[in-house]
Amino acid sequence: MNPMKRKQMEDRLHELEREIAQTEAAIAQCETQLQNFVSADETQRVGQELSKSKGNLQRLMKEWEELSGILETTA
Repeated sequence: MNPMKRKQMEDRLHELEREIAQTEAAIAQCETQLQNFVSADETQRVGQELSKSKGNLQRLMKEWEELSGILETTA
């Protein structure tokens, strides 16, 4: 594999790891907020945000797994 391409992939992998950590923190925050009822509207808003964050986490994890696998097989 081209060393420049490998470096770009490694950089993206590190970026994904940061995004995954941020998304996991956002999910934890939403789950904490849902434990304290404020209003039906707020609960619905936080629930939607939680759902969106979980979907985003799945997408990020899939990309991370694919990229990690590529880098492992070309090591």
